[in-house]
Amino acid sequence: MIVFIYGTTAELIKLSPIMQKIDEIDLDYEVWCTGQQIDELIDSAAALTVRVADHWIARGFRGHSLSRINQVPIWLASCFIWTVRNYKSTRKRFGNQSVVFIVHGDTMTTVVGALIGRFLRSKVAHVEAGLRSHDWRNPFPEELDRKIAGVLCSIHFAPDKTAEENLAKTTGVVINTYGNTSIDALRSRTSKLDKQEKVNRVLVLLHRSEFLRDSNLVHETFQLLLEVSQRFEVIIVADALSSAALQRQGITSLLEKTPNVRILGKQSHREFIALLLASEMVITDSGGVQEECAAVGIPCFIHRKATERSDGLGKNCVLTYQDTGTLALLINDYVIYGRVAATDQASPSMVIIDYLKSSGY
Repeated sequence: MIVFIYGTTAELIKLSPIMQKIDEIDLDYEVWCTGQQIDELIDSAAALTVRVADHWIARGFRGHSLSRINQVPIWLASCFIWTVRNYKSTRKRFGNQSVVFIVHGDTMTTVVGALIGRFLRSKVAHVEAGLRSHDWRNPFPEELDRKIAGVLCSIHFAPDKTAEENLAKTTGVVINTYGNTSIDALRSRTSKLDKQEKVNRVLVLLHRSEFLRDSNLVHETFQLLLEVSQRFEVIIVADALSSAALQRQGITSLLEKTPNVRILGKQSHREFIALLLASEMVITDSGGVQEECAAVGIPCFIHRKATERSDGLGKNCVLTYQDTGTLALLINDYVIYGRVAATDQASPSMVIIDYLKSSGY
């Protein structure tokens, strides 16, 4: 038996290729959801043609996506209560089957899901394991989430050689998938999209806590984007957390008054990829978006102090080190960072499935 535990749209997108391929070969699995970003998950699952949840561990905070840090303790309590209440019935349902829980990435749900799997006396597998910035403060808390998952999990699906080497001293088995499952999701989506004509657009996705909690950095960055909007259309994609943060800091009203700026809510994977493929450049703090930009060759400026991923670095992806002056220079010179898209990867999802099948799950 295979059990996927996820809570965010990014996790769903990156786990969906594995679910789809398992559906094709008719293996048994379940999907459990913590509802960390519940407002977007149901529509996203429908667009990806996967199940949203067989079991809801929690439904975010009062039925909505988490948008403030003070909502986290109540959400965590809900996850704990559900797990304890359902312990006996779950163990009975699983019976004598070999069970593996699969978690993804570096979110709070990654750690919660790994703890649930261990509590239920099952193996836990971590997809996108071994990524490290080697600085617990950047990104925070994601770097800590990855390290905790590395301790809790006994099966580690590492996306590249560097991640594999980072797990050299970790207990359990390490499997190099030679790429992230996001590549499978991207291939599936781009193959269904018409060729996107580039427009004079900057696509922005900034959502990590280390960025949002630095008020001066937030204001400097968005002041720069207001200046950039005189030359480019600026599209800002904001999830519940970043929307709430921008609203609190008085930035939303300023952006809404600017003619060449649009703020969009969380997009489906298809909608986001369509926006990305039609953009001249991307400004983000998302590791997943960095991977996607590396795969399709779009200039990507990573507004972080450190990144755990090597995808595209030194080619079309560049760190800003959260310096707005550096970001301004990169935007001015964006045309030199385009390159031919990567095309040499096999299917990471099939590497994972082949291992699960050979291990009796």
